Amino acid sequence: MTLRLKSPALAFICNMLLAYAVCFVCRLAYLFENWPVLSQGISWAALPNIAKGSLLFDTSALLYTNVLYALLMLLPCHLRESRAWQSVAKWIFVAVNSLCAFINLGDAVYFKFTGRRTTCSVFQDFSNEGNIISIFADEIVNHWYLVLLGIAIAALLSLAYVRPSAFSRPQSRLAWFRYYALAVIAFVI
Repeated sequence: MTLRLKSPALAFICNMLLAYAVCFVCRLAYLFENWPVLSQGISWAALPNIAKGSLLFDTSALLYTNVLYALLMLLPCHLRESRAWQSVAKWIFVAVNSLCAFINLGDAVYFKFTGRRTTCSVFQDFSNEGNIISIFADEIVNHWYLVLLGIAIAALLSLAYVRPSAFSRPQSRLAWFRYYALAVIAFVI
């Protein structure tokens, strides 16, 4: 059952917090998958800097990947609260963030082969491989637990998604003004 909040802006914030949680889970999976290599550079004293850097990276990544979702949720119009609009917004959110989670989980495996995070150079790295499908299939079988984690994350994103309540027409001019003023402020922020 989907939780509903009155405000689209509050629903957006809750869903973005959910996306941050997904990033955190993916980071933990990345760390555990590559612990023998990464543990050498991690100390308790470094954890605050690592956490700060992670939060900054996640914020920029989430803002880029969820820009369409943000527009759909925060655009100051009543249409954004319709059932069809919200269904499109939900599935864009779930699809984009699930894809990002699968890419992050795949990156945990890729790191072992290259010693670096995935970039566009991955296409050059595999351009001469004639058996790329068998390589991916082998890694999916070898890392089945990451596949299950990705599926669980996609299910969580769908089940824990927060929708705004259906729009109810304001009864006075002051209520209309307040509705649009808050919607514009949320959109600008």
